Amino acid sequence: MEESVRFFINFRKKLCLSFKNYSDANMNLLDSLSSNLNAKSLAQLTLNSEYKRKYTSVYKSVAKLEYNPGKSMASIAAELVQKPTKRTFHMIALDVTPVKAVYSNKKDDRTPVYSPTKIPGQKPITVGHKYSFVVSLPEKKDTSPPWVLPLDVKRVKSSKKDHEVGADQIKELLKNPRLPYGNELTMALGDTSYGIKKFLKNLESDLKKTACHGKGQRITGSV
Repeated sequence: MEESVRFFINFRKKLCLSFKNYSDANMNLLDSLSSNLNAKSLAQLTLNSEYKRKYTSVYKSVAKLEYNPGKSMASIAAELVQKPTKRTFHMIALDVTPVKAVYSNKKDDRTPVYSPTKIPGQKPITVGHKYSFVVSLPEKKDTSPPWVLPLDVKRVKSSKKDHEVGADQIKELLKNPRLPYGNELTMALGDTSYGIKKFLKNLESDLKKTACHGKGQRITGSV
């Protein structure tokens, strides 16, 4: 237990140092997010006891969110990526999640996004943004909690396709020297929208270049 506590404290320190601006405010926000499941806005998150600042600071910290060089989300998470023992390859997954922003008139580049509805005849769309997530899928035991390890998240701009952003994210992870994916067999899982020729071709040249340098092969698939 003491070893786990020390690991957690050190991890928090590294996470705090990864933020280029407003590091303490960002840590307060993470603590508030982790302990509050009912807040429906950033302002409500600041009412949590874990947030030690005025509500205006949360908007500043989010607007100026930036990582220090070499300390991205993936680099911080790298020490939590465990080598598989049951399978012979690592597994990562990617997908796009829509976020509603119907009344956020000042937000730039809002586009139509998917929004499920139970009303017959109503189209399942709304206005907002799309975010592309890439996560690590760790090996699970019967007692393991239902969680994944986040590696990267990027907003999908209206000028980009979902699979284009996903391919760029995977290539960045393969080139990250702190992660094992560029040197070890890795399977990337996504839904059928990632099984198209354009997505695979976007990855093809980078995978060939990497293979020429004697690094591990990668395989991709869709589910």
